[in-house]
Amino acid sequence: MNSRYKKAAGQYQQVGVESQISTADPHKLVSMLLNGAIERYKKALYFIDQQKTVEKAESLTKALAIVDNLKASLNYEQGGVLVENLEALYDYVLRQTLLANVRNDKAIIDEVIVLMKTVQEGWDGIRGQVMDKKAPTQQPFASEPSEKEHVSLNFAA
Repeated sequence: MNSRYKKAAGQYQQVGVESQISTADPHKLVSMLLNGAIERYKKALYFIDQQKTVEKAESLTKALAIVDNLKASLNYEQGGVLVENLEALYDYVLRQTLLANVRNDKAIIDEVIVLMKTVQEGWDGIRGQVMDKKAPTQQPFASEPSEKEHVSLNFAA
């Protein structure tokens, strides 16, 4: 695919993501962030295999930004121990991501992917419970995304 078509495809994808973001509730936004982080980690693994250091670093930098936004969206007033555990997990993931970047360590990235998938499965699993209770759109441990977080939801590669 030539660069003109790649650019057009990227813009089309961006419009699709922006549309999803504008119509998503806070629960869905967190799910999208989790998925975006996992995808960035998978891309980093690919780039390590291809020995593309710059692209690997860019993917991990995007993953770091997403995880940092997930951490920033934690609602400490309503989340209790769960928020404390998620904060510790996100801190660990951030540290491991930096280490994986420096060492080009695929095993660390694999571990981080497993951790993030576990969080995503748990998060997606509570959606039905939350919706069944007709709870407010704000989740116990996901506050409304800030303007900074809206910017970070750009998943285009």
